[in-house]
Amino acid sequence: MIVSNQAAINAQNRVQVVPLTSTTIKVHSWEALVRLGDEDFKTMADQIRTVSRERLTNQAGVLSGQDLIAVERASRVQLGLR
Repeated sequence: MIVSNQAAINAQNRVQVVPLTSTTIKVHSWEALVRLGDEDFKTMADQIRTVSRERLTNQAGVLSGQDLIAVERASRVQLGLR
């Protein structure tokens, strides 16, 4: 999932992303359980990376407001920004 702000997305050819996995058995404080469509996924804030926008070819979906808050919380834990 893209976690860059809109200004950065518009100005640069790269974005920061948090990878998703469908393995949701255990969720740590630096991870967030989110729902896309009918499936549950886990975001992995310990693997935040920068990628070229060209690598992002299709949109998997849109997270709910509640899920976005969970991803933000997990990212803050991982980055020590409590």
